[in-house]
Amino acid sequence: MVLANILRTDAAPHRKLPADSELAQAVAVLARGEQDAVWDRTQPATKLTSHLREYFPGFLAAVGIRREGVCHPIARTLLAACPTPEQAARLTRPLLRSLLKKAGRKNTICPCRERQVLARAVTTPPCGRRSPPPPCRPGVGTTTRRAITHIRRSAA
Repeated sequence: MVLANILRTDAAPHRKLPADSELAQAVAVLARGEQDAVWDRTQPATKLTSHLREYFPGFLAAVGIRREGVCHPIARTLLAACPTPEQAARLTRPLLRSLLKKAGRKNTICPCRERQVLARAVTTPPCGRRSPPPPCRPGVGTTTRRAITHIRRSAA
């Protein structure tokens, strides 16, 4: 309010700022483009994380340790194969081992340990919310698969 009053009553002593040079305008356009590219790259992962927080929070706890989180190839491969807790609970050791290899896991694969982590992820209840009713669960899995596809496309 005070600043508006000063500008209204004492406008003459306050000079206008000069217009930006062409170089400054070009830098502003490039910076905005870079910022938009970063937002476009991170938005699908943020949406997927929010979606998983609603109905599959244990998976986030299992993969959240990694810097990439849900964008990590292992997390993307596991989610594409079993996008719902019910499907993850039916994951067998040989299938888990093949999924980890498919995701590019090079070091020693201990399916027992990985299976324990996944079992904890499956049994972790949603944060203070009820899980979706059975008729809605396939739709939730479809939403997860679409988000994974979108992340893969944006990463390529």
